[in-house]
Amino acid sequence: MAVTGELDLNGALAQLANARYAPESAGPGGPAPVTRQGAETLTVLTSLAEVRAAVNEIAATAQRLISIYTPDLEPDLFDQTAFLEIIKHFVLTRSFSKVRVLLAEPTRVMRDSNRFVAMGRRLSSCIDIRYVAAQSPQRASAYLIADDRAIVYRMRADSWDGVADINNPAIIPRMPRMPDVTVAAVTETAGRFLVVEERINQRLVFNQPAGHVERGETLFAAVVREVREETAWRFEPQALLGVYLWRNPANGRRTLRFAFTGEVADHDARQELDRGIVGTHWLSRVELEARAARLRSPLVLRCVHDYLAGQRLALEPLAGLDLRAASSAGAEAVRL
Repeated sequence: MAVTGELDLNGALAQLANARYAPESAGPGGPAPVTRQGAETLTVLTSLAEVRAAVNEIAATAQRLISIYTPDLEPDLFDQTAFLEIIKHFVLTRSFSKVRVLLAEPTRVMRDSNRFVAMGRRLSSCIDIRYVAAQSPQRASAYLIADDRAIVYRMRADSWDGVADINNPAIIPRMPRMPDVTVAAVTETAGRFLVVEERINQRLVFNQPAGHVERGETLFAAVVREVREETAWRFEPQALLGVYLWRNPANGRRTLRFAFTGEVADHDARQELDRGIVGTHWLSRVELEARAARLRSPLVLRCVHDYLAGQRLALEPLAGLDLRAASSAGAEAVRL
């Protein structure tokens, strides 16, 4: 799947470059520390040392999310001890923290040993590494984004020329990013639907049992795993309810949800639920509609309404579909 953006990247860089900036200067010991004065939050970068310092600085400001787009997890930036320590501290000390990486040339990473990749394997619940199809028109660029606010951006990944902006939330939603591929289970008994109550960004919200597809995992395996982890029920998929593409208006991120219907059984009352889940409930459509302001997203009610309308699709075309293949289904999704 090609990454689709909402603006030309040349225009994005031009918008950043037109802002006020304070160029860094290199002294005998390397680049001078970045100094922010007043409203000046943008810095022009021209060397590896400056880019490395900016990457470390902006990654260290992250509170919940770091997004990286890179050809091959450039070792000069992302396989450095200082950066790895920042990432390790970020994922181990902050609840619900996430690092999402898009690779344009994964074969180069697989050929070489990379400590970031090794860390991602050990901390796979916090570090999500995905691959972008080779025909992506944006593959020449590279960036790191922290919390949809701060960014290090290079128009060409084979050059160190770029910019770093520690506070530019307006430009971040317009950067091209892959949708988050998720699965959800819609299961109903006597007119009541299984939902989880979870804490997201310090709010208690309701959602179907749902979550991200892990690398190398099929959609079927992912939805079974998520239901077990979040509710302690064993889920058996019986039909595909639909594929839904939703853009979060608050941050511009897109979610591609594969919703499955099925039955649950073999509840394990002794099982500890997944991190962030405070409880499970069986709620009717009316009860869910009454909680509309506390739903995780509009996808929750849309899936319930489609289920009650009798919408069902065959499972067979999805057999064996994994994360990379599922991403290409975006064009066929229902957009909300």
